[in-house]
Amino acid sequence: MPINQTNLFALKASLVCLVLGLALLIPQHDTAAQDGKTGKKTADVPKDEAPKHKDKYTQEYKHSFKGDTDLDPLFHWHGEEPQGCTEFDPSGLLLHLPDGHPGKRMGTGIGINTPIKGDFEITLRYDMIKEPTPAEAGQGTGIFLWVDIDKKGLNRGYVSRVTKPGKQFGIWSHLARGEGQKPVDVTRTFPANDSSGRLRIVRTGATLCYYASEGANGEFKFLYHHSFPTDEIDAVRWGGTTGGPKASLEARFVDLDIRADDLPNLPKNKVAQSGKQEDAPGPAATPRRTFPWLIVALAAGAFIVLAVTFVGGLVLYMKRKS
Repeated sequence: MPINQTNLFALKASLVCLVLGLALLIPQHDTAAQDGKTGKKTADVPKDEAPKHKDKYTQEYKHSFKGDTDLDPLFHWHGEEPQGCTEFDPSGLLLHLPDGHPGKRMGTGIGINTPIKGDFEITLRYDMIKEPTPAEAGQGTGIFLWVDIDKKGLNRGYVSRVTKPGKQFGIWSHLARGEGQKPVDVTRTFPANDSSGRLRIVRTGATLCYYASEGANGEFKFLYHHSFPTDEIDAVRWGGTTGGPKASLEARFVDLDIRADDLPNLPKNKVAQSGKQEDAPGPAATPRRTFPWLIVALAAGAFIVLAVTFVGGLVLYMKRKS
């Protein structure tokens, strides 16, 4: 067909509409570092920013301590005289750590030895019933949640809610290295206020993250993250510790929730779905949406191409007939 200025302009306009519409319809991917799948190293993520986690896991195990009358067969005691320091109650598992213990008391409470494979999220709900004064707290008195890797040496991620001397959330990581090399230790503290809340440990790829929430269902706040091996977890522990002879503690554990890619030895409650927005451990990715005006642009471009082709062909046909 004849190529005049009008036809040329119409063709260009239609091509622009088509290219723009197709470009905007192509799914866009977030390139922020979140795990090994993104190709970015953990070091690329600032320590004050949480990497993105999945909002859905394949398997989930939940246990409520409310109404327990004995230790669940899946669990075991750990620490110093744990049976004498715990009490089963309709409100949850009560922990009583009396004063008079010389120095710092090692972690005392409950554990579960089970493989946890791939990415995971572990959440513990607690109540601090009675805490020591800052002067009594010693080296730190409070409750904790930790995970250990099935690997030679001590490889642990640990989050706590303690008095030391003020109310704090704390994180600690200890990673063994090769023979003759010093282990890698990371310790951080963050201010706390309420007497109740939740502790959470999340592994995404080769990154371990720590979170805490306060109150009955407060929003989770990101505390810290660091590199962590992807080997399977073989133990989870929760309990309490005292920091000196004047320190005592009364606390309650309400429930435990483990979500993971694979929990081969645990009974499954259900396929884990994403929780409420305030429960999400990190900022959720906003899905890319197709807006109606994109479809309109594509339709307009296609219409212009067809109209120009038809009119141009008709004009050429009439000229040939004459």
